Amino acid sequence: MEYLRCVVARAGDCAGDGNHSVILCRLMDLGGLVPVAGVTAQVRVGSVLTLSGQWTEDERYGRLFSVTSFEETLPETASDLEQYLGCGVIKGVGPGFAARIVQRFGTDTLKIIENEPERLLEVPGLGRVRVERIRKRLGR
Repeated sequence: MEYLRCVVARAGDCAGDGNHSVILCRLMDLGGLVPVAGVTAQVRVGSVLTLSGQWTEDERYGRLFSVTSFEETLPETASDLEQYLGCGVIKGVGPGFAARIVQRFGTDTLKIIENEPERLLEVPGLGRVRVERIRKRLGR
């Protein structure tokens, strides 16, 4: 059994049954994108997952990670937070803005977004439109 931590970059229903899908994930440790099979379709882009399973070969997707179980988690480190915020889940917030946000707030970033989203305006270049997008997607 192997374990991976990743951020969902793209989700899609491959099986056609609405229950299982092949999703594209960005690995937290390595940063590369890999196809992942066997995760329920309710997982959203931007979700941070801890996966257990094994590497397999697929005719359509090539090498992919076949999941036996998974858990949705929150990012734990500053690096994880940067990847989580910068993965494209929030329009207009890419790796550059994600790095600036995490540099300013560190591991308190998610607490700030949830409880004091107006403080995001402290980040150079981050305007009200982006702050509102972040608040709607991740805050209360």
